[in-house]
Amino acid sequence: MKIPFRTKLLAAAIGLAVAGAASAQLIYGNTFPFWNVNGPLVVTGNTTLTGGTNTITGTTTIGAGATLTSPTITGATLTTAALTSPAITTSITTPSTTFGLVDSVATTINFGSAATTMAIGAATGTVTIGPAVVGSIATDATTPTTGAWKTAGGLGVAKALWVGGLANVAGVTTLANATDTTTASAGGTVVSGGLGVVKNIVGGAQFILTTSATPAAADACTAGRIVWGADYLYVCTASGAWKRAALTGGY
Repeated sequence: MKIPFRTKLLAAAIGLAVAGAASAQLIYGNTFPFWNVNGPLVVTGNTTLTGGTNTITGTTTIGAGATLTSPTITGATLTTAALTSPAITTSITTPSTTFGLVDSVATTINFGSAATTMAIGAATGTVTIGPAVVGSIATDATTPTTGAWKTAGGLGVAKALWVGGLANVAGVTTLANATDTTTASAGGTVVSGGLGVVKNIVGGAQFILTTSATPAAADACTAGRIVWGADYLYVCTASGAWKRAALTGGY
């Protein structure tokens, strides 16, 4: 059934217009889709589509103040003037392998503020979070609440962790690796540079110095340095001052 020209004029008067060529018509058929417009459709008033499946193909423009409830968009372009706080149930899906979400204009984005559990990404792959991970922010952390990357809770790392700067630990540090060390490059903890410790060091097993030395009495040294040779244990008691104790065997 085709709506006659007079009816089309009446429809236009209440906010429904079929634009384009003079042959544009609003057509009703007895098979889905029941209503069909063979020209561009412009709606200037309120429009409510209820029940069943409403199919809109081509390029569709939704004006400001419009409400979309559970829309399914397939093979078309949807352009909106503005959508303020739309309520979307369950999920946003896309058939595209690359999808941009809120990726322009907004400089402050609040996401998942009520979430108690959040999953990002697949079981394998790479997740990059802005310049805090890869980029130009070079802010050092001097407390647990400063720096380019902060976590208010615990941090578990299942694989290797590499720190390019200082690593400051304010609490107790427990290293669970029980591997014994026999050289300077093996064991549960390996340090390739110097190790500074402000407080006491207590070892539950052996303390091994792998490199021997036989300094002269006035050789340069830092007070407190201890080295060993085949016959003596040497201790630097002041800058450039060594003392030694003989080592005896056969006991």
